[in-house]
Amino acid sequence: MVFTRGLADSIGWRLPELLAASRAVVTEPLGYELPEPLVDGEQVAVFRSAEQCVERIESLLNDESACRGLRQAAHDYYQRNTKPESIIRNTLITALK
Repeated sequence: MVFTRGLADSIGWRLPELLAASRAVVTEPLGYELPEPLVDGEQVAVFRSAEQCVERIESLLNDESACRGLRQAAHDYYQRNTKPESIIRNTLITALK
């Protein structure tokens, strides 16, 4: 799935939905910093131009193993950082430090 930034470079709710659904996400660089960054080539595939977007998609379509790894890592990221229970846990851990 291709993800692009929202209004004022916001990170729309579509991105967490894609991570939760274990999608291989091809995205523009995010406009904001996350507590745990999404790593290019690990949880997402980042593109900086239309041509690079097409290249990243073709690469994933031609490499089933890389696509599967991206999907699993995206879902793991969701479980650790984006799932509502994880957000509350991470907030409490940060507050108690």
